[in-house]
Amino acid sequence: MKAGLLMALESSSSRAEQLARHMIIFGRPLPVDEIVRKIESVTVDSVRTAGRALLARGRPAVAVLGPGNKLEKAAAIAEGLKRRVA
Repeated sequence: MKAGLLMALESSSSRAEQLARHMIIFGRPLPVDEIVRKIESVTVDSVRTAGRALLARGRPAVAVLGPGNKLEKAAAIAEGLKRRVA
């Protein structure tokens, strides 16, 4: 993420898009060092917590490319995810 952020600074159009997103989401442009600190503050536990919160919102969608005859039923997949989230 940090590499992508820093590489985006090299393109004026990418930088403009980034600044526009900051203004829409945060109401101000974020300094690069603040963004880097936020990225570095992400932990395994914070990602797990966010994932659990997303999965707890509702039933997951399952997409299959190719023959799906050996795929578990969607209900079994959803149940398995619920067990992992709990």
